[in-house]
Amino acid sequence: MKKQIIAILATMLCLLYFGTAAGENSPETFSSGDYEYTLTDEGTVCITKYTGEAEDLLIPEEIDGKTVTAIGSIAFEKCKTLLNVTIPEGVTSIGGGAFLSCYHLQSISFPDSLAEMGESPFYSCSDLTDLRFSPDHLYLEVVDGVLFSKPDHRLIFYPKAGKKDVEIYEVPQGTEVIGSYAFAECPCVKIILPDSLKEIRSSAFSNCRKLLSIELPDSLTFLGSSAFNYCKKLAAITIPDGITEIESFVFSSCEMLMEVNLPPNVTSIGQYTFYGCKFLQSITLPKTVESIGKDAFRDCPALTIRVARNSYAEQYCREEGLNYAAK
Repeated sequence: MKKQIIAILATMLCLLYFGTAAGENSPETFSSGDYEYTLTDEGTVCITKYTGEAEDLLIPEEIDGKTVTAIGSIAFEKCKTLLNVTIPEGVTSIGGGAFLSCYHLQSISFPDSLAEMGESPFYSCSDLTDLRFSPDHLYLEVVDGVLFSKPDHRLIFYPKAGKKDVEIYEVPQGTEVIGSYAFAECPCVKIILPDSLKEIRSSAFSNCRKLLSIELPDSLTFLGSSAFNYCKKLAAITIPDGITEIESFVFSSCEMLMEVNLPPNVTSIGQYTFYGCKFLQSITLPKTVESIGKDAFRDCPALTIRVARNSYAEQYCREEGLNYAAK
C-alpha cells in the first residue's frame, strides 16, 4: 500500500509540473550542445533540458541564434554537479520544478527581466541559500532569506539550509499564497501564518517532520492536496470555515495527529486524506458532506467517526466498515 501511495504522489507531482500528459500537438524539440529546447510562439527559446555537468553555469542569452526567454518545467532536474547558476537577461519565465532535486545547488542569480515563476522551482535544492537579484526587482523579493513573488504575494521558497537552527518562523503579513513545496522538509517546529493568507498549495508543508504546531487563519479559502502529508509530529489542526473541500492526501501519514476540527459546511473529503493517522481518535463529519474519496480514513485504528444520522457520511462509514457513532 505504501508503494501505491508513493506512486500516486509521484503522478500528482508530474501533473503539477506538466499540467497533463503531453498532447498530440507537443512542440518540436531541438538540441544544441548541452541544451534541448523548444520554440515559443514568438520564435524564442524555451530550454527544456540541460545535459551538461557544469558546476558554475552561465546559461547563454542565445541558442542557435535565438534569444533564450524561458526555462521550462524540470529543465535542470537532478543536475547533481550544479553549484552556481546565472540566468541571463531576457529570460522572463521559469517553469515549475525547473531546478528540482539539484541537491548541491548553492546560489542562483536572476535577471531583471524575470516576470513569472512556476510552482516549487527549487524543491529538494537542499543546499540553496544564495538568491541573487537587484534590490528593486519588480517580480522577486527576499525577506529574511525567504523568496517571495511580489505580484501574487506568494512565498515561493523557504531555504532550509540557511535556517537549520530556526525553530519558529513567522510568515510576513501580506502573504496571500504559500506555494507548492515551499516549506517541504522544513525543520521548524512551529510556523505562524498571517491573517492575509488565502491559499496553501499542494505539498506546501510536506515532510515537515518536526512540525508540532500550525494555526490555519480564518482568511484561508484553499488547502491543496498533500499540504501536510508526512508531518509526523503534528498533533492537532483546525480547518477554517472558508474551506469547503478537503483535498486528497492532505494529512496522510500524520502519525501523531490526534485532533481534527472540520468546518461545518465542508462538502467533500478526498482520497487518502487521513490515511495512516494512527493516533487520530475522533472526527466529526457534518451533514453537508456529499463525497468521500477512496481510503480517506484507512489505517486509522483509534478513530471513531461522528456522523449525522441518515447522512451520506453514515452510509459511507457503514459501507467501508469504519467505526462510527451516529446521532
